[in-house]
Amino acid sequence: MVHRLTVHCDRDRAADVRFGLAHIDWVGSIALDKKITGETGIYELTGIDRDEFMIIGLEWGAGELGAHNAHVIAVRRSDWDNRKNAADLGQIDAVDIQVHGVDPFGLLLAITHYLDIKMRLRVVENSTITITELLDSPPQED
Repeated sequence: MVHRLTVHCDRDRAADVRFGLAHIDWVGSIALDKKITGETGIYELTGIDRDEFMIIGLEWGAGELGAHNAHVIAVRRSDWDNRKNAADLGQIDAVDIQVHGVDPFGLLLAITHYLDIKMRLRVVENSTITITELLDSPPQED
């Protein structure tokens, strides 16, 4: 069985340096399908007023000392609703809201229906990787 994996990272190298990430070892992508069931959603977990803001982005990181505070990127509903053409998304004025007292990884788990993370060593980020064998560690009985 052959699987062809291509990871394309639309990365902002200048931003990497600006945020002290000049020597990133692993790069990749993340995709999330949010939960649509349950009583607690992203607005309730972050304390963001859903009537005032529409959340359009999430940002956080972690390091040797643990997780950093989550940041919510949001657009004021009044600004979003006043757009003449919602398809015109070339420039969006947004607010960066640092969320205190919320575990970013707990937040991620709470809002996730399905999460897909793909990471590769930076040196192979633009290579086509051909999987020629599938193994388990430790080996599993069939």
